[in-house]
Amino acid sequence: MSQDRKKSISLAEDAILNAELEPPSPRVERCSAPDFLPTSGRSEPRLKAMIQKKILPSVLTNRFKYSAIADDEIRLLGIRRGKTDDDMFCVIFKRRLEDVLYKYEALSYCWGAERADCEIHIQDLNVQLPRQHKKKLSFVDAAQLKGPRRFFVRPSLITAMTRLRREEKDVTLWIDAICKDQTPEGKEEKQKQLARMAEIYNSAFNVCIWLGEADIQGHSDSAMQLDRKITDFHTFDMLVASQEAKSQWVDLVDLMKRSWFSRRWVVQEVALARRASVHCGTKVIHWDDFCDAISLLNDKIERLRDNFGNHDVFGDVEGLSASILVTSLHDVCRKSDDGAIQEHLIGLETLVSTLLTFETSNYHDTIFSLISIAKDTPQSFLPGAVSSSLERKTLPFQITVDYRRSVRDLYIEFIRFCVETSGSLDIICRHWAPPVTNPFDETVPMPSWISSLSNSPFGLPQKAQGRQNGENFVKCFGRDARKRYNASRGVEPNNFTFRKNVLGPPSRSRAFSAVGRTKEDTSVLQVIPENSRTNGKGPSQVPEGRPDDRLSVPERLTSSNLGRLITSNIHPATGDLVSPVPTSASSAPSTKEKEEIYNGILKVSGFRLGSILDHSDVIRRGMIPGDWLVAMGWAKDKSQNRVPERLWRTLVADRNPDGGSPPGWYQRACLHCLMDTRITDLYGNLNASSYASRKTAGMTVQFLKRVESVVWNRRFFRGGEKDDVFFGLAPEQAQKGDLVCILFGCTVPVILRELKPTGDVPLYQVMGEAYVHGKMDGEAVADGPSLDPLIEFLELK
Repeated sequence: MSQDRKKSISLAEDAILNAELEPPSPRVERCSAPDFLPTSGRSEPRLKAMIQKKILPSVLTNRFKYSAIADDEIRLLGIRRGKTDDDMFCVIFKRRLEDVLYKYEALSYCWGAERADCEIHIQDLNVQLPRQHKKKLSFVDAAQLKGPRRFFVRPSLITAMTRLRREEKDVTLWIDAICKDQTPEGKEEKQKQLARMAEIYNSAFNVCIWLGEADIQGHSDSAMQLDRKITDFHTFDMLVASQEAKSQWVDLVDLMKRSWFSRRWVVQEVALARRASVHCGTKVIHWDDFCDAISLLNDKIERLRDNFGNHDVFGDVEGLSASILVTSLHDVCRKSDDGAIQEHLIGLETLVSTLLTFETSNYHDTIFSLISIAKDTPQSFLPGAVSSSLERKTLPFQITVDYRRSVRDLYIEFIRFCVETSGSLDIICRHWAPPVTNPFDETVPMPSWISSLSNSPFGLPQKAQGRQNGENFVKCFGRDARKRYNASRGVEPNNFTFRKNVLGPPSRSRAFSAVGRTKEDTSVLQVIPENSRTNGKGPSQVPEGRPDDRLSVPERLTSSNLGRLITSNIHPATGDLVSPVPTSASSAPSTKEKEEIYNGILKVSGFRLGSILDHSDVIRRGMIPGDWLVAMGWAKDKSQNRVPERLWRTLVADRNPDGGSPPGWYQRACLHCLMDTRITDLYGNLNASSYASRKTAGMTVQFLKRVESVVWNRRFFRGGEKDDVFFGLAPEQAQKGDLVCILFGCTVPVILRELKPTGDVPLYQVMGEAYVHGKMDGEAVADGPSLDPLIEFLELK
């Protein structure tokens, strides 16, 4: 080969490794990748033929190996131009991230469960030739050392790469499965790269969202076309009413159920993207247009149900991950016009508690996947302002990203983080925790104050079949942080401060504690370390050579002498990784899981309202038993056109769907329902779900939907003492004899069940939150000093 041709190849590689990359041009509406490999025109065909004939046969027998990168570098993948059926040839090269800002695209896709058995060919341009042989090697020998190698990817990735490849241009992409060293040898490097995930996605010119290949029936193509039509307001109303468009609406709902929307990591990837494009098969649409289409679909969903009458298709649209994602992204962060992140708007507790339908392949990522976009974590990604913003913050207890920690301990530490950050115990009533199984497919038991995701309104994502449970009484409303109830009348744990005693690595026999006191003693929260609970008196072991640095627990907590104590365990910081874990267990960043250091006992304070005296059967599918309507004051013959306050307010939990005070017309709507024989049968049973099968007045439908969302899978109960009886709603698991309690720091009453005694101090199981009529806004706490004899410590297990 001539010296000119060798020089041409050398210059091309040097341009990729050192010169400034050309920014991508828009792909359809957003982006296309740049030309990053200059060619020498007429010499290219002969060079390509020589490489294929002399070099590839010997090179491609070897597997790909990564060359090392520095901490401030990332790898980028260049996909060679080619046609759809061509083999996939790529180059990979490292560059400092700050040198390639907005000069590449990032891929967001669902890995899938298939084996990585699809072969592509990658040439690492950073491979160094052996220095002592550099002058003796022929061009062919050098090319064999630096030439392409075999690399195996999953089918989902090869299809995405094929669709994103261009015939006329090379494409520069960042793909986590390739650009991060996923081998065991690359563990240390991978952890450092994982910590930069947020920065990598925000620095990309565009994020390409790959939904998968089009279906052969053409349904996905139809849905992508409808997305464009929906955004044209001139024809939108006709589309909503058109019977011809019905199939397209159905196709759009099916597209919203694609597996990409169920990934928890996509929230970060899209929230931090400056621009994004949605790809399905050969169709491409701008992410903003796609979001508008989903928003408009949700806005007109009632009209679509009325027009097309297909409740099986449109029944759960609002609960789909796609709908929740689009709705949530508007509240996650504030961006500049060019997509730069200016401010994070939602805390970690709200993110975890609202993004319930998004799944992970690693239980840790239930929390870790959202840390970068939360406003109250030190790992929160804010370009150019991270260090300074954190220096100005007084941070409470923080969660460190450590995949070796047991999932149970991580969940407990998340609870602690939430209590300290929010000054509230409401997190123990929020249903956020995915059930955990061990390698033997056995369920890992959790403390009862870590409520399972299966108790959430729509249950576990993989088993979603419409509504499963009633609305959570302490649900989060995005950026609106107002409390909907105030059962403990503002007596909340606030302004935590901690001192750390790091006593060595966590284990069952050695632990560390942190204590804190605030100006007001409003509650006691105590998370007791493993093997340190002795006769119910709290932690007792003091490691040799170290003083007991814990504050003493007051004998009794009174409303006039308040002093809050938190005792818990903390891990020493092991790093601040904020990143996804690959969907294969073999490439997960964790090694052996650490032993648990918590025994799962949470010590709180509060008082008892009374016990459950009797209760109704579980309210299935909105069917409210008539005898309990009567028990709460309804008498059809003596109603005088009024419904008792206790009855109608209990049916709607005394709130509207947005958490505000219920409108007065709810009472009239309730009366109409009770008098309408199409809704209330001859036995007095009220069917709150009857609106789905009958034409009902619009205002009545609104009322029934609210009732349905409140009572679903709950029980009515009568509780208290003989002289002070109250009515309310309790969770399905509640039984006669369970305690109805007000816990300081919790905005709603809580149902507790005393467990069989195992020591001197009784333990209680949290059954769930409750609605107690007349006790939701601090009425039970209002008397102040008269509560002193009633206040007690309760240990929750």
